[in-house]
This record gives sequence, C-alpha cells and structure tokens, in this order.
Amino acid sequence: MFGNTLTNIMLSRRDKAVLDFERSWWLVPGPKDRAVQEHLGMSAGRYYQILRDLLDDPEAKTYDPLTVRRLLKVRAERTRRRPEPRIIADGVDPADI
Repeated sequence: MFGNTLTNIMLSRRDKAVLDFERSWWLVPGPKDRAVQEHLGMSAGRYYQILRDLLDDPEAKTYDPLTVRRLLKVRAERTRRRPEPRIIADGVDPADI
C-alpha cells in the first residue's frame, strides 16, 4: 500500500490518464485516435509516444501492471516479427544465392 501511495505521487496526472485510457479505450465508440483527442486532448502520435515511454517506467508498472505487461508483450511480439535487415554486398542479395 505504501508503494502505491508513492507511485501515485510520482506519476503525473497525464501519465495516469494515458494508462487509464489505454486500459479501457475499447469501450469508447469510434476510432481510437479520435477518442484519444476527445478524452485526453492530445494527438494520437503524442499519446503513443507517452505510452511507449511509460512502458519502461517502474512507476507505471506499479500503477497498472496488467496494462503495462500486456503492452510489453505486444511490443516484444512486434520486435520478434520484424524481419532482420538483409545486407547487400557488392550488389549481390544473399537471398538470391
């Protein structure tokens, strides 16, 4: 309980609002980017930038561990699916060999 009290002090209201919105945005009708603008008063790009930073913030993990854990899994899956860059040396693509 003491830890949550400190966490509530450490996270800004904006950060808590972003996490709260992410936890339940699917309940809001319409496109997510429009809901972000209407409910948080920021662009979708800014929202995702803040959310991305919060994933690495220990206070965010304490404030909303389920949402942060879910988003970390999504990020890890996207990173794992990203194809490795192909190195083309001397004009020869290794995939063509």
